[in-house]
Amino acid sequence: MISDTGSALRIVRKILAADFACEEGDFDKEGITFCLSKELEGARRFPLPEKFLAVATMGRGVVISCTADRLRWARTKLKRRSPEALFYALAIACMEKYVARDHQTMFGPELKYICTQNSLRPYGLNGEIEVDLIQEESIKQLYGNNLFPNAQAPI
Repeated sequence: MISDTGSALRIVRKILAADFACEEGDFDKEGITFCLSKELEGARRFPLPEKFLAVATMGRGVVISCTADRLRWARTKLKRRSPEALFYALAIACMEKYVARDHQTMFGPELKYICTQNSLRPYGLNGEIEVDLIQEESIKQLYGNNLFPNAQAPI
């Protein structure tokens, strides 16, 4: 487990940058960055759909990544919005209407949180569930395990 929040955020930023085909700094700068999606080394193991549109933020800059056929639309329809407004119902509805033409739907917003060794706090269990904390070298046993299909391989 990563011990400090700064290191964890750097790793998340690096993975998201690979997922969104952008620069790591795009999540830290003001405004909206538009990127042509492509599969890059270091991205999570999810296949890139033929038609793709995704929006992400780490609290400051917003990155919109999409396939070439959607990039012009995204720049035209979304660039005048404020970064935070991209996560309002009106903007999500606009994106939903656009992707529905291809029989797709938008998901989210999905809040994701990270935990570090310093932020993990003991929790009193009532005996009904069992929690195992897997650390360091033991984590490698989980890669390839079908029970953990979304596990991120080490960087």
